[in-house]
Amino acid sequence: MSDPLLAMMLGAADLELSTFVWGAYGALNQPMAKKDQGQMYLAAHKLASSPWGQNSKAVFPNRFGYHRTTYGEEFLLLQRGVTSGFRVA
Repeated sequence: MSDPLLAMMLGAADLELSTFVWGAYGALNQPMAKKDQGQMYLAAHKLASSPWGQNSKAVFPNRFGYHRTTYGEEFLLLQRGVTSGFRVA
């Protein structure tokens, strides 16, 4: 896989994630922001779902949407945590 293709997919994923929703910075004990994590999982999902990644073992041919790849499923879990609103412990 080429570096320009990876950069393009990371850029495309970044356009889909709002810093307002996902946050701009990570917590003190986190190495990266949730937005960065979401961007990587979404880019990996896009790459695995693309013609260049169809032969990877990460693609489930009988599933659709984000459930089509393991990366998409991880993205959905992260997205649910980011967008679930305020919680009281």
